[in-house]
Amino acid sequence: MPLGFNRWAYRAKRRTFRRMVRSWFGSAPPGRVLDVGSGTGFYVEQWRALGARSITATDLTGAALASLRERFPEIEVARLDIGEVLESDRSGTVDAVSAMDVLYHIVDDARYRRAFANMFALLKPGGLLVFSDFLASTRKDKRHVVARTRAETEDAARGAGFELRRRAPWLVLMNSPLKSRSRSHTRFFERLTTELRAHPRLGGAAGAALYPAEIVLSRLVRRAPSLEIVLCRKPD
Repeated sequence: MPLGFNRWAYRAKRRTFRRMVRSWFGSAPPGRVLDVGSGTGFYVEQWRALGARSITATDLTGAALASLRERFPEIEVARLDIGEVLESDRSGTVDAVSAMDVLYHIVDDARYRRAFANMFALLKPGGLLVFSDFLASTRKDKRHVVARTRAETEDAARGAGFELRRRAPWLVLMNSPLKSRSRSHTRFFERLTTELRAHPRLGGAAGAALYPAEIVLSRLVRRAPSLEIVLCRKPD
């Protein structure tokens, strides 16, 4: 999708992320937070806006880490592959872990399950894990992405020890409706994609037009047509 469209999509993600996290912490600011796969730092910004007292940004590549250090000189930045065997002195020290738009890029199932085990180990008792994933009805494997089923994702989370507490649509209108049962929804997004690829300058206008409906539907829709945002708790 064009940059202009994606900017509006990320505005919608920002609102949903903050709403979901606030529903957990209430008026109290988050304590110590670790963000997995921070990339450009979008979710670092969200945690900072939510008042987190301490934030650690993580990523795999040297380029991403260097960019994060330049952009956020006041926070800790560390290399982390969440699917590796974790040898860290951080165990049990973090109040919240976020893994947004990261886990479905772990195509190896053993590494996927280990990622949940690692995030569980990082958290203090009672801590929050917030992540996004497909939770599909039928698994779909691609080279760099795996859309795992709801059963697979929940089994990995519960197998690590988490309690699943809340789910919500990540995007409704502004992402490919891979799980939608509505043919009209699928045709709408296919037509939108075709038009914006042909006329990328219209991306901003299209995103602005869809944004208000996206915000409303993200609260109302129960069956997510695409990715979902999930809150999990590490038991006391």
